[in-house]
Amino acid sequence: MIYVYFAASLLCSFMVYMTIELLTGLRRKHGYVFVAAVLIIPALAPLLKTYFMAGPFIIKLCILIVLMFGRFAAYSLIFGCIRLNVVYITICSFLTSQTYSTVFRAFFAGGTGLDTVSMTAESLVLLIIILVIRKKKMEITLRQALSSVPRKHYVLILIMALLVNLFMKTAGKPALQKISKAVMIPTMIGFVAVLLMTVHSSASVRRHRAVSAVLTDQIENQVEYYKKINQLHSEFRSFRHDLKNHIICLRSLIEENETEKAVEYINDIEYMSSFEKKEFDTGNIIVDSLLSSKNARAKEAGASIVFSGFAPTMGIKDADCCIIFSNAIDNAVEACSKDKSGQPKEISIVSDFRQGYYFLKISNPIFESVTFKDHDRFVTSKADKELHGFGISNIVNTVHKYDGTVDIITDDHSFCLDIVIHLRNEHM
Repeated sequence: MIYVYFAASLLCSFMVYMTIELLTGLRRKHGYVFVAAVLIIPALAPLLKTYFMAGPFIIKLCILIVLMFGRFAAYSLIFGCIRLNVVYITICSFLTSQTYSTVFRAFFAGGTGLDTVSMTAESLVLLIIILVIRKKKMEITLRQALSSVPRKHYVLILIMALLVNLFMKTAGKPALQKISKAVMIPTMIGFVAVLLMTVHSSASVRRHRAVSAVLTDQIENQVEYYKKINQLHSEFRSFRHDLKNHIICLRSLIEENETEKAVEYINDIEYMSSFEKKEFDTGNIIVDSLLSSKNARAKEAGASIVFSGFAPTMGIKDADCCIIFSNAIDNAVEACSKDKSGQPKEISIVSDFRQGYYFLKISNPIFESVTFKDHDRFVTSKADKELHGFGISNIVNTVHKYDGTVDIITDDHSFCLDIVIHLRNEHM
């Protein structure tokens, strides 16, 4: 039985090592023979606990220190460095091992049998977690997520795990009821604190990703606009280079009284020098660029953007204007893409501002029912529901910054977004 106990302890130490390697990205500095030799030390600690915990206090204390920090020392040797995330995972492993023991105590009397089953169960759970992470290729995502967690969250989670473990150990023992009651309140407070921090972090990450997507789209639109400007400058330089020769030719035709040929030559020059007409002229170059980019995507969905009026250049930040137009048009294009009939579709944008207020109405056809959630967010049909479906919410939040209103008018065939914004003097 003692060999089975040692094997379970060694296996558990090895699975924790594999978990650390997977979640932190650290790599061992030596071969697996060295890893196995080093892991034997923390694997022997449970055996020391079995045979010497009845001895003097100093021996008990030393054994507990080896139990808690023996693995950490071994992993530090294996990876050749000391890292806080290794400390966190090691301590969490120690606490979960105690939790497994508490759970299985209801089925086993105690001793090496209980510890063997607990460590085997922990090893199997870690193995399943490792296999799932590798199968879904989530290693990098998890590492980034763990690296973004503040240290105070880690500390609170560890304290919370310790309190839960202590509560579970004392709850079933009448002689320790006072300790159990004393631990209960801090455990509940810690649980609520961890829950609130998790919700806050999750909301912050989702909003950051949504805002980043909008800003990335804005940058792409600006880059496209500057490319068009550069193309126009290139064409103008080319025309200016030939202008002197054109003047010489025209002077020769006029001197020879070849008036008709001169007029024809002028017409040819006019045709050659006609630059590409701007697709949109809203009065705001950022909105012009955005509409041109979005119109190209709309054409892929068999739709076109029809703009009338003017976009403001003062009273609203360009970034906020971009958020409103980008999200509204993206939703409209997505709605138009649901139609497979091939019929032309129109996304109408009416824009105007007067007496300090900006009026924007964007309407488009729809080809499936629109379901709203929480009044300002519709349920997206896209596969990635975590990243999409926030367009209306982003628009509403931006409009509210300017004490504006957003009205949504929809029926079985059309969707209309009616926005009123109070233009602010500080942005004028």
